Amino acid sequence: MGWAPVKAMYRSTLLAMAFLMSLTFVGVPPAAAQSSVVAASRCNARMIGDYAGEIRDYDAHPPAVDLASLQKRFNDINEVLKALGQERSVLDSVCSSDAEKAPLFAYAGATASYAIALQSDVAVRINQPCPEAARAVAKALLAQGWLNLAQVVNDAGGTVPKDVTEAAPRIQKRAAALALTLPAWADTSAYWRDQQSNEAKAAIEACASPAPAATPTP
Repeated sequence: MGWAPVKAMYRSTLLAMAFLMSLTFVGVPPAAAQSSVVAASRCNARMIGDYAGEIRDYDAHPPAVDLASLQKRFNDINEVLKALGQERSVLDSVCSSDAEKAPLFAYAGATASYAIALQSDVAVRINQPCPEAARAVAKALLAQGWLNLAQVVNDAGGTVPKDVTEAAPRIQKRAAALALTLPAWADTSAYWRDQQSNEAKAAIEACASPAPAATPTP
């Protein structure tokens, strides 16, 4: 396979990552109203725990190094992220009080950040022929993961739940390796996250611009 097709494969993968990143941890409309008995039995962390188990298993079994395996792992994790977003919306509908919701949302947010940290690892590994674009996409993913945690903390008035305390180092370690400065919880915003996303898109576009062909010497 020539260089041009290989470059095209990596370019499409990075573009897909940038798109999928915008979908992470986005909820769906709340479920239809349910009886109080069903709601009470549904307001628990069982589903989040199942998703957290999947993420731990992915962490314990890294993907192979070929592009197809890396793409599959990224997309598989993204399916878990979308399921977490849906579960958060369901819990928001069936749980009756903020006191019930808060620890569940913290668990979901921390699990989503764990998943995104693993996605950033995949992004960094897809680093040819565009290493700077791969790093930029990984940084943008970590920004989303940090925002997930910050939203939990800020919604709790600055209190940092145990789940966030355990999840934060996963983002911090990877961010430090990529020279990404993480803001304080109160200063973390969608605007800051979008800046990282825009930088990733610009890096992808820069990589995607082919060098002009050399003019043959007469």
